[in-house]
Amino acid sequence: MRFICANCVADEYSIIPAFILKYWNFKKFEISKRAKDLLVSLYEKPIIHIKSMDPLLKKSCLLFEAVIIRRKIHKIFDLMKCDKKEEFVNNTLNKNNKHDYFVLKENLFSLKDLSDINSNNLINTIQTYFELFEDHILNTCEVCHYEGGTCMGCLSKEILFAYNIETVFYCNNCNRIYHKACSEVHPCKIDPDFKYFK
Repeated sequence: MRFICANCVADEYSIIPAFILKYWNFKKFEISKRAKDLLVSLYEKPIIHIKSMDPLLKKSCLLFEAVIIRRKIHKIFDLMKCDKKEEFVNNTLNKNNKHDYFVLKENLFSLKDLSDINSNNLINTIQTYFELFEDHILNTCEVCHYEGGTCMGCLSKEILFAYNIETVFYCNNCNRIYHKACSEVHPCKIDPDFKYFK
């Protein structure tokens, strides 16, 4: 408080975004009224981009889990083909909260999202979103119906789904599905110009 006069200190303590993004620290501190007003105005806006190799993901297993589920939602969104795709997203993600940005490739979060993830209040919600998206392409929508595929590397009969990013690799070059272990030897990695016969 050495550089803040008493007249400008906010009545309430506040989280500091820099401490969250560097240390995953949600401890509250005294800040100026102006800074408090700025944080309040930005609190629910998805302006924080968490990149896939962000060191923060190693500091919070909850954030890591949230990013994985969001990436799965994005993969399912890419698989959707029906005309009511946007309506489905709006009804599913904007029903109680404005989370339509959860379908984007970029992992955008608001300060509120990060706070809710830290307090374990958002993970179940994101998981519910994922289950609704998965049900849409596997069961409820005839246009988006997705059956998955088999690994083109080992040719096992196990059905793989492109959105199961923890165990599956989907090649955007050849549009084929592989177990992650099998993806190391598939033709596109050996020869980027390789094309499957169609």
